[in-house]
Amino acid sequence: METLNIEQAAAAIGFSKMTLRRVMKSDPAFPRPVRIGLRRVAWIKFEIEAWLKSRPRA
Repeated sequence: METLNIEQAAAAIGFSKMTLRRVMKSDPAFPRPVRIGLRRVAWIKFEIEAWLKSRPRA
């Protein structure tokens, strides 16, 4: 299972870290991070990819 830190997750979806945080708060379908340490969280890569595919194209 490949994980992404916040910088990698933001880059994967083309957002800044701040925009990623806003999306986390506003979109209940956005994948939640998993705790990988006392002060570290990460996103599961295939969950981010699945979320991207589920979004409508503009």
